Amino acid sequence: MLVALGRHGEAIPPFLKVLELSPEDAEATASVAAAFRETGEHKRALQYFGRAVELAPTRAELHNDYANMLLLAGNADGARRSLRQALEHAAADPDIHHNLARQLLAWGEFAEGWNEYRWRARCKWFQAYGREAG
Repeated sequence: MLVALGRHGEAIPPFLKVLELSPEDAEATASVAAAFRETGEHKRALQYFGRAVELAPTRAELHNDYANMLLLAGNADGARRSLRQALEHAAADPDIHHNLARQLLAWGEFAEGWNEYRWRARCKWFQAYGREAG
């Protein structure tokens, strides 16, 4: 409820309490990671997203979130690995392809980056602007 209200800082202590009681809870781990990210505590967010990926290695969205935090931390190679792992578990997810595309283009890997960038047309946010997938 606190997160839905945008009160991320206030949500952290309850999430940490859940993790004290259930340290293997991937959902709570990801939730506290996201709360730390939203409050600007990126080092702690990175730590908890990394743990969430360990706990739930097949959840593509966790790899994607972890990749974003790795990028903020300046770890491009780790981000690349995490994005690739995300696609291993969700090969048809256009948002992950788009995220990978932006990074490949930023890294100067243009051929693969432009190929991945085509996935943006399948993203809900892209279609919301009246564009069609195709």
